[in-house]
Amino acid sequence: MRAIGLCFLCVLGMLSSSVSAPALTMDLDFTGNSLPSDWTVYSTMNGGSIHNEWLETVQVDQGITIAHDLTAPMSRIFISYRGEIRDSYWGSYNEVHLVGSSQTASFVHLNRTWNEGDDNLAQMHLPGEPMLRVEYPESFPTYLHEIEFQGTTASYRIIDEATQTVVADMVRTGSTLAAHDVEQIQIRALHTTGTGQTWIDDVHVELFHAPEPGTMTLMGLGLLGLARCGRRPGS
Repeated sequence: MRAIGLCFLCVLGMLSSSVSAPALTMDLDFTGNSLPSDWTVYSTMNGGSIHNEWLETVQVDQGITIAHDLTAPMSRIFISYRGEIRDSYWGSYNEVHLVGSSQTASFVHLNRTWNEGDDNLAQMHLPGEPMLRVEYPESFPTYLHEIEFQGTTASYRIIDEATQTVVADMVRTGSTLAAHDVEQIQIRALHTTGTGQTWIDDVHVELFHAPEPGTMTLMGLGLLGLARCGRRPGS
């Protein structure tokens, strides 16, 4: 029985290490108006910048996008951040894009009076699936954002930081872009018109490696060993 227990613990250890612990955790607080070395400023528009130790955009038509390239396939991607949008005729946006070689999954929070009216919008668009949208009465506190993409399923949750009210909570499966296809993470703040600032801060990222073929082989061997441990002598 002791041998069986040891075999079981070995297999359990291999399983848990491959699926539960993040391979990489990153926290961006933009201290010193800078980025970690493995992040880059992907693009800017009309002076959008890392300023006041966050991604900051103000009118008119300012934007900034930062990016991180993934160096290995991921089974799960989790991203959270704090951000604010503003009352804007043409649009104020907080965005996250998970980019593959030919497809992109997008998670967008915006206010745009033109063509939308006086509401805030949360949008999640997975390749191969219709866009999900949540509309709610416009207000402009700081929002907490939580995005998770695992396999072909994604979720997007937005919370009013002050009241802890969940204003959007979306889940969709069936994306033709899978988590292991994602090659780059992009985060963007964009402000077209209106007063005040559109900003993003306190970005937290957790990346979980997809199990390698060798890992799966080891798991199979471990399970085979466990079966053998359970055999009676002479059987």
